[in-house]
Amino acid sequence: MSLNVSAGILAEMPNEGGGNIVLLDTPCNIKDTWTAYSYLPSGHSFLGCWTAGGDRVFIDWGKEGIRSYPASGFKAAKSKPARNTL
Repeated sequence: MSLNVSAGILAEMPNEGGGNIVLLDTPCNIKDTWTAYSYLPSGHSFLGCWTAGGDRVFIDWGKEGIRSYPASGFKAAKSKPARNTL
């Protein structure tokens, strides 16, 4: 199977469940926010909308509520190819 990846990953940080929180450069459905997702080793994933203010990143996880994370916890993503093949 082949997947075309069009969203740019800006930064990632580990989450408490053993996966990562990922910030994308793709606009979200809330004005002035961008798409975020979080995944766990179990395969569970969550989508949200993120913005930043001061030294915090704020993510609206929908039913899970709005959480804030230290901006310093995110590491800038390394360049990845635009196309991945699985």
